[in-house]
Amino acid sequence: MNKHFLTIATLGIGLAALVSAGGECRAGSPKWGWWNKRQLIKKTFPIKDFRHLEVSGRCTVIFEQTDGPPSLTVEGPKDLLKKFTVTTTDGTLCLWHTVRKGDRFPSPGDITCRVRAKSLDRVDLSCGAEFEAAEINGDDFSLKISTGKASIAWLKCNLLRVDIQLDGHVKVAGVVKKQVVAIDGRSVYDAGGLESTECSVEFGKHSSASVCITKYYSRFSGNPESVDFCPFRRFFNV
Repeated sequence: MNKHFLTIATLGIGLAALVSAGGECRAGSPKWGWWNKRQLIKKTFPIKDFRHLEVSGRCTVIFEQTDGPPSLTVEGPKDLLKKFTVTTTDGTLCLWHTVRKGDRFPSPGDITCRVRAKSLDRVDLSCGAEFEAAEINGDDFSLKISTGKASIAWLKCNLLRVDIQLDGHVKVAGVVKKQVVAIDGRSVYDAGGLESTECSVEFGKHSSASVCITKYYSRFSGNPESVDFCPFRRFFNV
């Protein structure tokens, strides 16, 4: 075995190790060459005022209620953000990632959207989208999910409307006067940390859903056999 063969073998092993590690570089790290297709980038999109948020596709939205102007920053692999679309029309901010035949399907956590706005009245999630908020205050709030997850650490409003279909998961805490819940599929509604005076829960015909709500109500409507009534518990790590 000659010296040239050893040198080539060593280079080959090093290249194989780099490729097996993923060949990825994060924002601010060196570019490793033509095989790097997953460089993480961060983009800031100009958006108008909105009160309704629609999200479709596997991305995570982190919402912050603030007195400042609305803003949107998106971070993720460069190849995925090329197919990420943002629009603001008639007070509705739409975020979606388009996946076509042959495209790589994003994994949870690949795309992170940080959204700031003065108020938010409605959130619609589909196709695996996820929504997180530390605090939301307002008059009424609506949450609609076909397939996705929503976590709200503290919600304060008069009326909360929740519509969960297929495979949705909601965890919410806070104080509301009334909550109206419609749930179907294999969905989960965890409101064990939500105080409210009035509650209504409606199950779909073929639902295997799981519902947890606090037991301190003056008015409740729905099928009590399908509901897990639990003592009020405070949770903030949602």
